[in-house]
Amino acid sequence: MLLFHTGRLDKGGEDTWQSLMAEASPAVAATSSSGTGNDSERICAVRPDVSLEIPVLPVALKEIALAELDRIDRQKQTVLKFAAIIGPVFTTQQLAHILPACAKARMHSLLDMLVGDKILKRLENTEVPEDKRGATEGLATSGQAGSGVERPAASKKTAQQQSGILAFSAPLLWEASYELWPTRQTVDIHHKCAAFLQRHAHKCQRCHGGDFVPSHCFGVSSPQEQGSCQSSADKDDWRSWEALVLAGEHLRRARTYTPDGFLAEDDQTTVRAEDGGEHSCQCEAIAEAVLVPLARHYMAVGSASQAFYYLLECAAAYLHVSNSYMALVKLKEAEVLRRSLEKKANAIDRFDEAIFFSLRGEICSTMGRVKLAKKMSRQALSLLERRFPRTRAGAFVKSLMEGLQRAPQATSRTSSLPHEARRKKLAWLLQRSRCLSLLEHLYSQESTSGGQRFSRLAALMKANTDRKMSSYQAADSHTR
Repeated sequence: MLLFHTGRLDKGGEDTWQSLMAEASPAVAATSSSGTGNDSERICAVRPDVSLEIPVLPVALKEIALAELDRIDRQKQTVLKFAAIIGPVFTTQQLAHILPACAKARMHSLLDMLVGDKILKRLENTEVPEDKRGATEGLATSGQAGSGVERPAASKKTAQQQSGILAFSAPLLWEASYELWPTRQTVDIHHKCAAFLQRHAHKCQRCHGGDFVPSHCFGVSSPQEQGSCQSSADKDDWRSWEALVLAGEHLRRARTYTPDGFLAEDDQTTVRAEDGGEHSCQCEAIAEAVLVPLARHYMAVGSASQAFYYLLECAAAYLHVSNSYMALVKLKEAEVLRRSLEKKANAIDRFDEAIFFSLRGEICSTMGRVKLAKKMSRQALSLLERRFPRTRAGAFVKSLMEGLQRAPQATSRTSSLPHEARRKKLAWLLQRSRCLSLLEHLYSQESTSGGQRFSRLAALMKANTDRKMSSYQAADSHTR
């Protein structure tokens, strides 16, 4: 899980995506001096393909936990096994959706018994922030059975039962409960979990719903990945939504690590809380309780393309709430998955590949890595079949070509396209426009004549792209 290497003490070096990810990775450095002036440091860092969100526990500990779980009632075991597939935190609605009928009838009484046995714990339904925890607190230990704000004893039990949100008392119990399953038997249940969550995989009401990557589901080619494109708002069970939001808030608070240079968790909470009111933004909680688990469920069933899709949605969601660190973490996971699929042809949709580089560009821009942001945005545009020149001569020629373009009309060819094809084209045009907008902004910050020329070119290309989008939208409205 760890990687050791020797590095120079100077922090300068090539501006690459790998160096950016290295800055965001937990690392410990020990400085040594040989007396020759060649000071260096031995660095111990977490390997790029290791996720700190998934506990990896010693086999001996798992065996102890499995032995304890083997002694409990079979019906309790069944509830634990199904809950473990959902994740370390789950709602009663999620559990009821996947439980077999024989266990569903006694679900609530079995959960009460498991809470009494200290295997599970209830998370209180409260919007009052918990006291600031130390770095070792969260879901990491079994001693934190009461993870919410304490209430008067008379109303505590009622409030807990109404919340419908539970968690394993310790990661050891979660992982051990999952080990009770033979691998093949979990596939169908992971599919059920994903189907439940897909209805909620969109922005909150305050942010007007929709994909976190604009029109994401319309841009991909695979019909399997368009399942979440249906009108989610009409289908949503708002009790399930609210429970997932509360579960997501608990998951968010359980995170403890944020490296220097990134916005701290408490600062993010303050930014979101300024809006306040009934319709404050719930998108980060949805990222935690819906999008992150969706990627995990699809990885478990071997659907790498859909796992990649939801990792991109995760990254976009975290960028949406100004959490650059978690966006970087999710793109890091997406890169590991992408590399594992390099030998498989067309494993990842071209549109998703473009989104991957586009999100990289946005993160680099947020973190002040301007040169790297430009490189990533160019790569995204290339995948979206809209190349952006690298040289001044290329920019001059491209400007002439773009200047000759006229506003396209809603021709019969555009109108005759099938509805799905028009929506896909619009999604591609929208993503091109976003990349060009970022390039325009980045180059406009430069005081050089070359920078201003590239900025004007990006603005011109964006204007032409936006006019083409308007043409497709007009054709779409005429055929309805």
